[in-house]
Amino acid sequence: MKIYKISNKIGTSFYVSINNLWSHREYLEEVYKNISEGRFSLSKGKTPIATKSLQIKGSFFIMDGHHRVLEAIIDGEKQIQIEWNKHLPYLDAGIGNDLPQEYMRIIDFISEKNKKVK
Repeated sequence: MKIYKISNKIGTSFYVSINNLWSHREYLEEVYKNISEGRFSLSKGKTPIATKSLQIKGSFFIMDGHHRVLEAIIDGEKQIQIEWNKHLPYLDAGIGNDLPQEYMRIIDFISEKNKKVK
């Protein structure tokens, strides 16, 4: 099992389920296209990810390190080490508990892509 260490020593580092990672759909599309065209992480082995907490308990919004997160998920990893930056504000969904439509769980994005390929 590969260990995907993704942190940047800004805050607290710990492992989270890939099910709890979120990002912008548009950015995920761009990163997925890069990976499918063979343009993988340029900083493999380094640890530059920062996350913000979401309103959804235990969920984190990826700020940096998208290529490595998607590569880890494609490789079948279930957990990933992140750096949670306590100095960044929580992402607020605004009125109600719904997050903006452009935010999505990264694992759901990968699932959608896998369905289209099959």
